[in-house]
Amino acid sequence: MSGSQRKQATGDAQERERNAAALAEITTFLEKQGWQYCLIGGLAASYWGQPRSTKDVDLVLLAGIGDEERFIKPLTAAFPVRVAGADKFAIVSRVVLLQTKSGVGIDVSLGALPFEEEMMRRAKIKEVLPGVRVRTATAEDVVVMKTIAGRPRDVDDIERIIATQGKKLDSAYIRCWLTEMSEALSETDLVGFFENTVRSVSDRMKKTPRGKLPRDG
Repeated sequence: MSGSQRKQATGDAQERERNAAALAEITTFLEKQGWQYCLIGGLAASYWGQPRSTKDVDLVLLAGIGDEERFIKPLTAAFPVRVAGADKFAIVSRVVLLQTKSGVGIDVSLGALPFEEEMMRRAKIKEVLPGVRVRTATAEDVVVMKTIAGRPRDVDDIERIIATQGKKLDSAYIRCWLTEMSEALSETDLVGFFENTVRSVSDRMKKTPRGKLPRDG
C-alpha cells in the first residue's frame, strides 16, 4: 500500500468512526423520545449499495402535519444547530439542521407523507456502521427518495444500489411509488428515469467480471 493509499484508508476509518458516533448519538436520543425514525441518505445508500464517503447523517422523523414544534424544540435543545433561527427554518423547510459537538452534520427531515409512513413501516434494523444498529430505510425506499432528489450523487447511489441488490430489488414497489410521486409533484417521468437507469446499470455490469459497477471515465 502506497503512502497516499494509507492516508486515504486512515481518513476513511476516521470518517466512519465520526459518523458512527454521530449516528449512535442521534438515534439514542430519538429512541428515548419514543419517536419513529429511519436512516436515509448516504449512509443508507452505502449500506444497500457500495460504500462511499459521506460527511453527515440523514434521517427521517415521522412528525405529521401541525405538531412539528413538539419534535423540533427538543432536538434543537439537545443538539447544536447549524443555522440561525433553526426552529423557524425547520418549520418552513421541514428539515432540522443539527450537528454533534464534534461537528458532524445531522439532517433530520420531518416526515408526513403516506410514502414516509410506509417507509417507516418497512424500515429494518441494520448494522450500517460497525457496532451501530439502527432503523434503516429499505433499498427500495432509498431508491425512491434519491430518484426524486435527482442530483448527480443521488444518481450514482441509485446505480450502485441497483448493481448490488440485483434481482432482490422490488422494482414493482419502486415503480408504484414513483408513479404516484410523479403525479403528486408534477415531475417528469420518474418511472422512465428509473427504467433507463436499470438498463444502463445492466449494460455497464456486463463489462466487469467482479460484480461491481465500474465508474464512468
